[in-house]
Amino acid sequence: MFPPSQLASFQTIRLSLADAPRLHPLLEACEDYFLMITGEGAGPQEAESELASLPPGKTLDEKFFIGLQKPEGKLVGVLDVVKDYPEPGIWYLGLLLLHPAERAKGLGASLHAQLCESLREHGGQAIRLGVLEQNEKALRFWERMGYRELERKPFKAGSLPHTVRVLQRGLEPEKAKGPPLSGGPG
Repeated sequence: MFPPSQLASFQTIRLSLADAPRLHPLLEACEDYFLMITGEGAGPQEAESELASLPPGKTLDEKFFIGLQKPEGKLVGVLDVVKDYPEPGIWYLGLLLLHPAERAKGLGASLHAQLCESLREHGGQAIRLGVLEQNEKALRFWERMGYRELERKPFKAGSLPHTVRVLQRGLEPEKAKGPPLSGGPG
């Protein structure tokens, strides 16, 4: 889905359930994310759960769980998108997660820009995602990427109740530009 040359020294690969052992160390390193969501770190089955989770009515053929790896093969980021959810033409971005050492370097914005370009090429008209209301840093990032709030919904992960802000943006070319890989936060 992504040409590797678009992300400088990183390579993008589509992950499957067989890649769960490779994914688990990244999820453990991103403990801050899981603590915010569930109140606990990533458990031993978290990688399998992330790779297999689907919205209602969707199949694994419509899910693209993309790994971002360094040349030596270490996963440093992932994104999870589902085609035509909740309606045709909309891609649902379930997760964009970067290793803490790779954050605030512009990598998230560059990965997002490449995602937008790729989804446009595959007929996408918009991207929708959900962000926990208390995740202010993520909300600022997504707003910088051109997302606008559609609604707020209650959400429960583990025993923690949350409010999720549902955001969406169109895939017009002029909105898909992010800062270069080496510049800006993200």
